[in-house]
Amino acid sequence: QYLDNLFKLVKYNKSNLVKIIDAYLGQVPDFQKNINKNIDNRDYENLYFETHTMLSSLRKIGVYELVEIVENLNNAARQLTSFEIIEEINEDFERMHKIHLDKLRKESKKVKAEIKRLSSQVA
Repeated sequence: QYLDNLFKLVKYNKSNLVKIIDAYLGQVPDFQKNINKNIDNRDYENLYFETHTMLSSLRKIGVYELVEIVENLNNAARQLTSFEIIEEINEDFERMHKIHLDKLRKESKKVKAEIKRLSSQVA
């Protein structure tokens, strides 16, 4: 399953699973805006810090395909790699991130519906 590691982390508590997914989804616009701004501004230091912060969130939800790409962005910023290469890495990230955001939104919606269904059976 897509979020098995996260589900284990929250001890199979579906409400907590949804909270973590939704918290990440709420952070995404700022992450994306700041990463792109730092690339546009050729700002290695802030790009490094922003990707470092994002790595923490990605590891928590367990989207390891994105962790690898953001680690590449983070390392590129730390090593002062050319921004042309950083832009290529970011394009890969944005493409894959969009796919995973869709999956996360669907998973959150599915779990919320399941919680609602289960709570209506109890009532």
